[in-house]
Amino acid sequence: MKPKFTPKPWHVEDGGFVDDREDTLFVYGPDNHGSPHVMVGVSHNSDESRIEADANIIAAAPEMYDMLIDAARLVHNAGDEQEEGSTQSGPAYWHSEAFLIEEIIAKARGES
Repeated sequence: MKPKFTPKPWHVEDGGFVDDREDTLFVYGPDNHGSPHVMVGVSHNSDESRIEADANIIAAAPEMYDMLIDAARLVHNAGDEQEEGSTQSGPAYWHSEAFLIEEIIAKARGES
C-alpha cells in the first residue's frame, strides 16, 4: 500500500522568529512538483535541544516508516522459519511481534 503522507526526503531548517518565539524549526518535504514546502513548525516553551530533537524525529518519520514495513516482513519470515519446540522463541512469538509492528504502521497510516 502506497502511503498517503508526503514522500521523503524530509529535512529540518531554522524557522527563526515566529509568533513571538525565537526557537522555531520547520520540517520540509517535497510538494507535488518536488519543490520543498513547510509541513510542520516545531516550537514550544522548552529548551532548544528539545525543539531540535522533536523536529529531527518528525523529519525521520518516512525512513522509519519504510524500515517498519521491512521489519514486519522480516519478523513474519523469522516466525515462519521457527519450529515449535525449538530452543529459540517459537513462531507465535515472532508473529505476535510482527503484529505489534503492524499496529504501529497502521497508526502511521491513520488506520487506528
